[in-house]
Amino acid sequence: MIKVFNRSLMIIVFSLFIIFAVLYNFENESLLLKYGNSTILAYLKWCKETIFYHWGNLDSGPKLTLFQGDRHTVGVLSTVSYTFFYGISGLLLAFTLSTVLTYKTIFDHSTTAKVISGFFNFLSGIHIIFFCFAIKYVLGHDAGFHVYILIAIAIGSYTYSDICQFQTSQFHKLQSTDFIIAARSWGDSVFKHARRSIALGLLSQWNSLVGIVFASTIIVEYYYKIHGIGHAIHRYFAKPILKYSTKPVESEFFMIISALVIIIVVIMSGIKEMIYEKLSKTQQ
Repeated sequence: MIKVFNRSLMIIVFSLFIIFAVLYNFENESLLLKYGNSTILAYLKWCKETIFYHWGNLDSGPKLTLFQGDRHTVGVLSTVSYTFFYGISGLLLAFTLSTVLTYKTIFDHSTTAKVISGFFNFLSGIHIIFFCFAIKYVLGHDAGFHVYILIAIAIGSYTYSDICQFQTSQFHKLQSTDFIIAARSWGDSVFKHARRSIALGLLSQWNSLVGIVFASTIIVEYYYKIHGIGHAIHRYFAKPILKYSTKPVESEFFMIISALVIIIVVIMSGIKEMIYEKLSKTQQ
């Protein structure tokens, strides 16, 4: 536990320092310059101000806060939480679809499940941008959340395909294990004995899948103006810079968003490692 905590803390501190150093040294008229003339000292001062909830303001005026209060504030946590909600929901949907179809294909020898899974695998090789285009222009959905968007996140950009390919190999190996053979001979539920191995499979893929899913989610949010990191990038970074090319990037906002994203991802990764270790010991 202590080892995981120390490593997680080191990753958070180092990652944020790299982002801070880039914005501080290479962004013209960076808003982070107010923290001092030395990169390291300025970063330490920013960390102190961040810990004490002095997050500053956007260049346009609104104060950066944890939650949205009124039109004079911008809630950072709500912005990040939308992205994680959509991303995790899409990931779990992809995992559930793949688990059911792959299980039916391999253990129950279902031709229907094999055909459906093959079709999803084909769609999964298409980039998420194509799904955004199809949803907007073919299905006529312009903005905001919709169930089609969740499906697009679950299937697009190889999300479903990566899970399915891993599970296909995993389930073929499970077929020949002693506990699955024993379960079949006893007439017991195969899934009941395989579910721990299936969970371990998801946890082993977790870090790589999270990166793919959240990148896709940000694209969807940008495209459909869903209140999340993608929409924040459109509203506070791309749009102002394209319209007013001399304005500085909202460095403080970007740092707070980065801090919350990195902290949440690292915490989830740490929890994943502890669960994986516990399940592995239980299986042994």
